[in-house]
Amino acid sequence: MDTMLIGLTLAFTAGLFFAASDVLVRYASSGLTPLTNLKISLIIGTPLMAIAAIPGGFQGITPYSIGLYALAGLLNFVAGRLLFYIAIRHAGATTASITTTPTVILSAALAWITLGEELTLRQIIGLILVFTAILATSVEPSGKSLGGGKQVYGVAAGLTASLIFALSTILVRQAAGYGGADPLAGATISYLTALIVIMAANPEIPKLRGSRHTKAMVAAAAIVAMAQMSRYGALSLAPVALVSMLIGLFPLHTALLAMLASKHLEEHVGSRHLIAASLAITGIILATTG
Repeated sequence: MDTMLIGLTLAFTAGLFFAASDVLVRYASSGLTPLTNLKISLIIGTPLMAIAAIPGGFQGITPYSIGLYALAGLLNFVAGRLLFYIAIRHAGATTASITTTPTVILSAALAWITLGEELTLRQIIGLILVFTAILATSVEPSGKSLGGGKQVYGVAAGLTASLIFALSTILVRQAAGYGGADPLAGATISYLTALIVIMAANPEIPKLRGSRHTKAMVAAAAIVAMAQMSRYGALSLAPVALVSMLIGLFPLHTALLAMLASKHLEEHVGSRHLIAASLAITGIILATTG
């Protein structure tokens, strides 16, 4: 099979995995807290990422890159992922996925500011479309708030998570794109740092067996780790723009999966959310192909 085709297949698969994980997290959130979900995702994901990184031999890893990846882990897999799980819990998987779509374009904007990379007119237009999508889904979030709280908390958490994800992307780009460090090894460092910090702050180890909500979260954790692996694999085989575009389809995938499982998620995906997801995807395509 052609290398490019393999890369694009991995990118599309990564988007599907991200969507499936989001829907499973939404189901788990009716019985587990966002903090418990985060712990499970790190406990399951860390060894999986480490196994995936072994073939690469942790090439290019230096004390400098370790520091960058560790900081990225604190941002992405502690603050960002916790906020994203809060967004899923209070606003629904579909709305949460849409509120985090600015990550790609915000990363470009931050790279323009901090790394001197070019910011194009298409990326600016894409950002406008993405925020139009966020406004559309924020007026009427797809999911009811689970465990109390207001839906607006979920929207705010998703937007904040998007900015944090973008900041962590800059750190990873600095370590891998400019420093040559192996990205899978870097992801392992990020996961491990996040796990150590979150367990030091709250040592209680969650049960990985028992309720259906726990089983759903364990599955979500494994799937999102596989999504990260597929993403890194795709980036090594295909152009970044095409990979980002295919992965960026995940809000629509999430919306469709949430529609199929709506009875179990306390989430209603209507035409408003499908249109918002389509707008967000259009914005991402503009941003990644300009």
